[in-house]
Formats: sequence, structure tokens, C-alpha cells
Amino acid sequence: MLEPLVTELTAGDPRASPLFAGRLQGEPLSRPGQRPDPAGAGRRHGLLAIILFTAFLNFPFAMVEVLATPLLHSLTDTRGLGVALSMTGIGLLLGSLIMTVTGGLARRTNGILGSFMALGVAFAVIGIAPHPALPAIGLFLVGLLTALLNAHWFSIVQQKVGLDLQGRVIATNLMLSWALVPVGFLLAGPLVEQVFNPIAGSAHGRGIALLTIVAGAVTVLIGLAAFRYRPVRYLEDELPDATPDAVIIADKDRIQREADKQLVA
Repeated sequence: MLEPLVTELTAGDPRASPLFAGRLQGEPLSRPGQRPDPAGAGRRHGLLAIILFTAFLNFPFAMVEVLATPLLHSLTDTRGLGVALSMTGIGLLLGSLIMTVTGGLARRTNGILGSFMALGVAFAVIGIAPHPALPAIGLFLVGLLTALLNAHWFSIVQQKVGLDLQGRVIATNLMLSWALVPVGFLLAGPLVEQVFNPIAGSAHGRGIALLTIVAGAVTVLIGLAAFRYRPVRYLEDELPDATPDAVIIADKDRIQREADKQLVA
């Protein structure tokens, strides 16, 4: 069987690679099937937690997204609906430009968690009062903050996860995030009809508005919980930056074992 070593990226001495350092020093590489060192894996709790927190955000996000149109229909005409929905795209564009010009916050976790909690406020603004300007403002903020959050998130993944494992980490996050979107879509209607409309009374659209406010409050509370969780708050201090290796390895599990070894070295 061929060794899962695909290609050499440097023309220099292969001993420059940490994978070869163990052999030169008489230390065996991890064997297939060997469990990762728990101490090394433990230092990644913050990264795993921030991935799970941001993935959960898609659940209230999906509910607010699918309910924005019927809420606006109860407040304005078709033209006003189009203008309000376009504000999300304008916010995304502006947020992207801000990140391009400024580079974002030096401490990426603050950018992620700050945007996370601010998104909760934006959700609440959408339904806080029966005026068409407020959903438009809220949707603009949703677009703006989504761009800021995503840019900070991808930046920290690129900084803390090795090149060979970034695809695995990003794919896992996207899988979890998109899995929650249809759940939010499916639950939004029944929650409005059976829970929030009876609470809000007979005013048209106020059950939807109440749900957006509750979704915003829950999002803020989840963001505060993430900030108070030490592994997330000190993620950038406790997890070292990933160092590119001199070789590309096809076996991603082997890369993970070697990364765990380096954390506890």
C-alpha cells in the first residue's frame, strides 16, 4: 500500500517538516487507529464551541428570514416590501466593504461574538413596532452583521486550523448550519399560529413580530453565554496558530493526530 504522502511542497531538506522531526529524534509517528491525545483535543474546545454557537444562529435566523415577508405584507405594499428586502443585500455589501477596508477587529472572537449578539438586537428591531421602516432597518443590520460575523469566523478558522484540515472544519460547520435552516423554516409558521398569535392578540402581523423579538432575545442570551464560556473567550490565547507543514498528507485523520501531538509538545 502506498504511503499517504501525496506531494512535497518544498525542495529543501525534508527534515524541515515536523512530521520528519519525530523520526529523526526516534519518536514514532501516531499509528492508524490510535486515539488523539485528549489534552491536545481539549485545547480545541473553544474552536468547537464557537463553531456550534455560530451554527445554532442559523435556527433563529431562518425563522426571521422566512417571516420577514409576511410581516412586511401586513405593514406596507409590494413596493415597500421590495425596498425593505433589498436592505439586506445593501447591508451585506457595506459589511463586506468595511471588512475589506479595516480588516476587522484584531481579536477575532470579539468580532464574532459582538456580531452574534448584535444580530439578536437586529432581529428584535424587525418586529419591535408596527412601522415598515423598522423591518427595513432591522434587515439592513442583519445583512451588515452577517458579513462582519462571517468574515471574522473564516479568519479565525484560517488562523487556527491547518490548511489540510480547513476543508473538513468548514464543511462540518456548513453542514450543521444548513441542517438547522429547514428546521427554522418548518417551525416558524406553527409557532406563530399556535403560540404567538394567541399571545399577541388580534392585531394582524403582531404574532410574527413577537416571534422575531423572542428570537432576538434568545440570540442575545446565547451570545452572552458564548462570551462567558472561557474556552471561547480565550480561544485566540490558548490555541496556537496553525503552522503550514512541508508536506501534504492525504490521510486527514493522521494530520489530526499529528496536530494533537504538537499541541501537547
